[in-house]
Amino acid sequence: MAAHTGGDLSVEQVTTIVIFGHANPSPSHALFFSPLVYFLRNELAHNVSVLYVNGNAHVWSYDFPFLGQTQLMRMQLTGGTSEPPLQIIVAPAEDIADYDIESVFLYDRHL
Repeated sequence: MAAHTGGDLSVEQVTTIVIFGHANPSPSHALFFSPLVYFLRNELAHNVSVLYVNGNAHVWSYDFPFLGQTQLMRMQLTGGTSEPPLQIIVAPAEDIADYDIESVFLYDRHL
């Protein structure tokens, strides 16, 4: 599936979502993360792979599953200029024969 360029989409048409943010989950960020977990669990019913990319702690972290959700992966970036850019490749789920979330979100930290 190509990147969406406008118009309405149904949940059935979405296979992957990438969210870029700064915040690390904490009680002070519950207004964002609690509804996100609810949406993943109840609206998407674990049928859509989601990657959350953030840089809050400035240390590399690869977390899967994340927030107890089997379809949610997190990559936390180191940040600054001490490391090369992170390349993330998103492979649509329909292109993967034996689908699993770790095959959908591929990355290269050593460009």
